[in-house]
Amino acid sequence: MTGFTYWVYILASKPYGKRYIGVTNDLLGRIEAHREGTGSKFTSRYGLKMLVYYEPFADIEAAIQREKTLKHYVRQWKNGSSRQARACRPPPQNSEFFQLAEQLF
Repeated sequence: MTGFTYWVYILASKPYGKRYIGVTNDLLGRIEAHREGTGSKFTSRYGLKMLVYYEPFADIEAAIQREKTLKHYVRQWKNGSSRQARACRPPPQNSEFFQLAEQLF
C-alpha cells in the first residue's frame, strides 16, 4: 500500500444501518478516533464503529470525488432507485491495513 496517502472509508452501525463516508490521510488514526467517540458527532451519536469499506488514493482530489460518488450511491440506495449501490465489498482480510488494525483494536 506504499504511495497511498488518502483513504475513502465507510463506517456502519450494522448491516443496512446508518453509514458514514469520509476521507482521511490517516486511516488507522481516524478509525480509532471514531471508535473512541471523538471522530465526529454523527458517528458518536449513532454508534458507527464498524469499518465496512476502504479504498486508497494517491491524490486528494480523486479521493474527495470518490467520497462524493459514494455518498450519491448511498442516497440512491436509501431511495431504492439503484440495486447496484447496495453492493459494498468488505476490506480484504489479508491486507497490510488489517494486520495493523488488529494490533490497534
